[in-house]
Amino acid sequence: MTAIPLAAVIPDMQRIIGYETQRILADAGYRGQNAPQSHKFRVFTAGQKRRLTSAIKR
Repeated sequence: MTAIPLAAVIPDMQRIIGYETQRILADAGYRGQNAPQSHKFRVFTAGQKRRLTSAIKR
């Protein structure tokens, strides 16, 4: 099974929730994420230990 690219998911997700996201917690399969330049922000992956904000650690 292949992962759906973030470039296709992010705009739809933001349209549905009505909010522009600043960061995403995603499955480790999205580590090499290919989000469009207009949606470049921090993508945290499950199991990540380094460079986490205190809010994400919780």
